[in-house]
Amino acid sequence: MLVRHRDAEPSIDPSAYVAPSAVIVGDVRIAAGARVLHGALLSAEDGEVVIGEDTVVMEQALIRGRAGSPARIGAAVMIGPHAHVNGSVVESECFIATGAALFPGSRVGGGSEIRINGVVQVNTAVLPGSIVPIGWVAVGDPASILPPERHDEIWAIQRELDFGGTVYGVGRDVSLREIMRRQSEYYGVHATDTVIAPQRILPAGTFPRPPWALSSCCRRRPEGMKTLRWPATPSSFRRPVRRRARAACARNRVWRSPQAAGRRDTGRSRPCCD
Repeated sequence: MLVRHRDAEPSIDPSAYVAPSAVIVGDVRIAAGARVLHGALLSAEDGEVVIGEDTVVMEQALIRGRAGSPARIGAAVMIGPHAHVNGSVVESECFIATGAALFPGSRVGGGSEIRINGVVQVNTAVLPGSIVPIGWVAVGDPASILPPERHDEIWAIQRELDFGGTVYGVGRDVSLREIMRRQSEYYGVHATDTVIAPQRILPAGTFPRPPWALSSCCRRRPEGMKTLRWPATPSSFRRPVRRRARAACARNRVWRSPQAAGRRDTGRSRPCCD
């Protein structure tokens, strides 16, 4: 599903693939050969999201672009299932594993690996070719890569990275009540979003129905494809139905049974003549 947000629409290269259940919101640009799989969410809140060539965004991943912290994913990057990339820059040929979390202002150098449940904190720079092990935390610029049990050392570095100012745009003295009031207002802009009509996102030359579901009078079937058969009808009216269906084909490519004729709700429809 494609959504217009803050007067911006997604831009998708014709050779890219976006699954029907993926959601692409606002100023998102997807390059050639990229793949966005089922359940993924790419949301350009008030900053852009860019997906590079041949990058794969797996199921249920989240990529969010923010003002001052756009999300830019390079070429040939794997974004694993349930990964969270929020306002981060990921250079080319990186591996972002399942459940990894990248926070605003962070940068992951080319060829790096952020392994399962790894964390890259705000304003952290992971050097090219680095590895963040399973569940470990990268923090600082340049990054120190530490296990989670060394929390005191992580916090000693993180407290100087201005998490509140980077993520929420507030100082340390602002209450959570005020932060959430601002966040409610910030995300409330989605109430004006518009879903883009599905026919606008079909790649050129495709049909809402597979071509072989259309009859020979509409479109030639691929060679070797068997005729699509529907429930048998009495031979006494099969021939008139064929003539009637051929006439309807030119209008809307939908065949309706004689029993349904004249009813406002025709119930079911079938492809036209065999």
